[in-house]
Amino acid sequence: MRTEIIQSKDYEKKVLFTVSIEEMKEYYNKTLKDVQKKAKIDGFRQGKAPVDFIEKKFKKSILAESFDHAINESFTEFLKESGINPLSQAKIDDFKGEEGTELTFTAYIEVYPEFQLGQYKELEVEQLNVSVSDDEINAEIDKMRNDFASFKDIDTPIEVGNIAIIDMRVVGTEKYEERTIEVGKNVSEKEVDEQLVGLNKGEFKTVYMSIPEKFKNAEMENDKIEFEVLVKNVQEKVLPDFNDEFVKSVDKKYESSEMFKNEVKENILKNKTDKEEREMLSRLKDKINNLHAFDVPPTIVDRYTTNMIQTAKSQFGQMNIDDEVLKSVYASSAIATIRWQYIREAIIQAENLVINDEDYDKFFEEIKGKSGIDISKIKKYYAPRDKKEMLKQDLLEKKLDEILKQNNKVNFVDALTEPVVEETESVQE
Repeated sequence: MRTEIIQSKDYEKKVLFTVSIEEMKEYYNKTLKDVQKKAKIDGFRQGKAPVDFIEKKFKKSILAESFDHAINESFTEFLKESGINPLSQAKIDDFKGEEGTELTFTAYIEVYPEFQLGQYKELEVEQLNVSVSDDEINAEIDKMRNDFASFKDIDTPIEVGNIAIIDMRVVGTEKYEERTIEVGKNVSEKEVDEQLVGLNKGEFKTVYMSIPEKFKNAEMENDKIEFEVLVKNVQEKVLPDFNDEFVKSVDKKYESSEMFKNEVKENILKNKTDKEEREMLSRLKDKINNLHAFDVPPTIVDRYTTNMIQTAKSQFGQMNIDDEVLKSVYASSAIATIRWQYIREAIIQAENLVINDEDYDKFFEEIKGKSGIDISKIKKYYAPRDKKEMLKQDLLEKKLDEILKQNNKVNFVDALTEPVVEETESVQE
């Protein structure tokens, strides 16, 4: 058997096979013997019919079966010797063979793409400057004041922001359900809240809620649900004053309200900075991705888009769109994501990035410092193979991000000026 490997696509190897006349004779004779052993011919015991008789009677099928054996065994032997791992079943084409001639055929084998790692250093990328306003600081302080709010019974009509304690039941049913509502807080209950405004303690009212369009059906008599509501109590939320005494009661580490305010500002600044850095790295990775225009395996794209569709359906329910249409919609994103995974692995290898015991120990110490959980419990949580592999990839991603930040220029700007770069997308055949 002779083979010639041609790299027809980034993700595909085209292999030309030639099985010699002598080898084909061996395949033919072996097949002939196998057929003789299994053949049931009237007048002969199984396996005892003359070879010449068997050959004459089953000539075409013996020849076809010998071709099949030659293709399957040649291909299996080739994979074993070459070390190639197909991603999917190979396509066999260009078959040529007759009795007494050599057999030739071509195998198209889908493999992980081979590509040359291109530029991933000395690029420029923008990152937004961040700042913290007084309104942002005050909003965070008000959230905490809300957490420590007290409630005072009042005898005035319900207003937005009040707490309404009500008994509520669907009209026509018997059982009331007590509910506590912060009027105006939940957007989904805005319609009911508006009908409660102005009611006093002890008042009764029938209110309604419109049925969302997606839940309506032809059998419904109307498009609203009516509720009977009895106002049992009305309360006013009283927020504590923001002063030194308050912040000390929250946590003794705070010596003053100003100290607390500064920590709030630092936390907001850090969160915003981290967010902008993540987005900068995302843009940088997109830029690197677009500098590598290799094709990715259709089989991997198909698996990825199938998973995307399943995830979307689990989150949003069944969609009245054909899966093939959805796959075409998701294809561009899938191709870019898969291509980046190959580039990522290539950069990790080029930079010799590895995760060792010290990296794991440092991570465990950080978790202990933030949570106070004993390290032995943290290690036990990450002991299963799947969790440890996820952790490994997370730690590798952090090292990769550091390499990218160190080797590329980050320009800090007040507004992004970089043009949107179209994703490189090759046609996946």
